[in-house]
Amino acid sequence: MADYDPAVLRRLQLTILEILKDIDSICKENNIEYYIAYGTALGAVRHGGFIPWDDDIDICMTREAYDRFLEVMPNAMPEKYDLLDIKNTNKYSMCFAKVSKKGTKFKEKVGTAEGYEQGIFVDVFPLDYAPDDEKERKMVAKKAWFYSHMIILREIDKPIIPNEYSLVKKVIVVVGCKVVHGLMNIFHISKLGLYDKYLKVATSYKKSKNYMTDYCAMHTDRVLNKTSDLFPLKEIKFEDSVFPVPNNLDVYLTHVYNNYMELPKPENRHNHLAEVLDFGD
Repeated sequence: MADYDPAVLRRLQLTILEILKDIDSICKENNIEYYIAYGTALGAVRHGGFIPWDDDIDICMTREAYDRFLEVMPNAMPEKYDLLDIKNTNKYSMCFAKVSKKGTKFKEKVGTAEGYEQGIFVDVFPLDYAPDDEKERKMVAKKAWFYSHMIILREIDKPIIPNEYSLVKKVIVVVGCKVVHGLMNIFHISKLGLYDKYLKVATSYKKSKNYMTDYCAMHTDRVLNKTSDLFPLKEIKFEDSVFPVPNNLDVYLTHVYNNYMELPKPENRHNHLAEVLDFGD
């Protein structure tokens, strides 16, 4: 877990909360439905706000709402925020967007490419439909995972390696990442071409609307939900405000965190590692 001075962490949390409040206003003005997700939703239930060591906010919305959000956001508060998106941001390699506060800086120690400025941000994840059949679902998830990671390797030769990997496996993965990154540069593989392939896979399932997932996630099986458990949305208090959350919050959080009311051990408490943090004073 990244260590912050308590006062700095709290100031960071309140800055992110300010971004969320502005996003909430924009979404309400434009009839865009979203909900606070993952650790943000967990924090609302377990702590009434931020998880004490957390340093980010996540929100989710359907692909249709996400596309609308990408259309609306750049013109909503252009003097205050940048919308970081794979199509409009050089070197950006995520299949989800970030709303980044202008005049601030938040550079993570690993997993980001040089070439674009990232301020203090809120993550915005799109939700897509998933097959009813488990075997078919896994196949779609694997294809989406492949293309999303190829996009990252197109821009970054040192991605985040899971801590649970052995030293030997880490070395193999590191070397492999550098080789793939180099080959894609040599053969001029397009980031946007890879993203088009990702998007085609992620949005391919249209037979039913029973399940939804976030194909940007590391473990899509853990964020797979019945659509009826997500919608219609409810509201919950988070810090000093009220925000939308999934309809069946207990089921949602159990999928992601299992026994979510139990505090993790200190060594299992994770946040982003800010190498550079500037509030823009």
